[in-house]
Amino acid sequence: MSLSEATDVLLVIVGAGASNDCIPGGKHHALVRLGDLPQFQAQDVVPPMTHGLLRGPLSSHIMGRFPAASNVVAALHRQMRTESPDSESLEQAFAEYQDSHAHTPEGRRHVLAMRFYLRDLLWTCSNFMDMPQVTQGRITNYTHLVGVLSDWANDETHDRHVCFVSFNYDLVLDRACGRYWQHNFTDPDSYLALPRVSILKPHGSVQWYRPLRGQPSLDPSTADARAIQHASEDPDQSWLTRTVLGTDDAATGHVAQPGIPALGLPMAGRTKFAWPPEHQAHLEQLRGKVRRVLTVGWRGAEPHFNKYFGELINTEGPEPRLLVVTGGSPGPAKRDADHVHGAIGADLDPPALGFEAYHDGFDQFRSQGFPGLPGWLLRDAA
Repeated sequence: MSLSEATDVLLVIVGAGASNDCIPGGKHHALVRLGDLPQFQAQDVVPPMTHGLLRGPLSSHIMGRFPAASNVVAALHRQMRTESPDSESLEQAFAEYQDSHAHTPEGRRHVLAMRFYLRDLLWTCSNFMDMPQVTQGRITNYTHLVGVLSDWANDETHDRHVCFVSFNYDLVLDRACGRYWQHNFTDPDSYLALPRVSILKPHGSVQWYRPLRGQPSLDPSTADARAIQHASEDPDQSWLTRTVLGTDDAATGHVAQPGIPALGLPMAGRTKFAWPPEHQAHLEQLRGKVRRVLTVGWRGAEPHFNKYFGELINTEGPEPRLLVVTGGSPGPAKRDADHVHGAIGADLDPPALGFEAYHDGFDQFRSQGFPGLPGWLLRDAA
């Protein structure tokens, strides 16, 4: 079955809250070590929420690799000093920093260094999540969820497809899907290669980069510094328009050919995606085929993406269904769920949308056996 033949598409959207809550049994205090890194508590190496990108023991260690990025972090801390440290305040502060510093080579160098810092931070978190001491044999909550959803998609009596949309840079979901489907998700094309499952990453991935033309291959230990310096001298940032590629060395996360990590920085007012055109085209192939949407740890704060829901969701026949999994304290969790409901249902015609929510977080959702999920998947089955 090809995607064009699919008649029943499940859209699964994951945000930072999903990766941050991906350890079965919750975060714990075991001491873990990866390679040449110092020891960390397991709770300090999970992929952080947006506001945790700038603080923490692992963040401080990774920041030492890219001194130029510390200028951005210091400015963001100063700007947010009197504000609540939530994702909105960080993204707004980042946008203001970019606007005020993008006109100088030094400012561009500092912002470019942030891309490398975020790549190394989230790649390292991804590798920690692969450690048996952290995730009990490399089994995460994503592993369990992928198993349930893939069983639904693999039913050959139906033309089904599950499309994951991850707004996370990390690789925890990617690796869970790869192990289940025995498929290596590396370069962007590989994310679209299977008939019944696909992964789209609008904000990019730690293992994708945009090449710098005219630059010789270098020793990996010097490639990052050369790439930052060369790209900062390009006032038009022409590298942004170049094809997104996979890494040369997926084991280390560093490429010998100088390039810039293909990550969309966390800033307010984003109007472009970091994914390649093929991912955009794949999303457009889902028009009118999505009958169910499951969101996990996602707050719906992506206006540039939300505008697609009116086209993607099939409003003919049975009522389309939305299941939202949020976490945190009860008040904010419910507000997040209501916000997702509003974002997805805003442009539907007719506006009816079957809405259910689970407010106790990803790990509790998994530990309780994904309550209601199997029946929700089969309700009004095509």
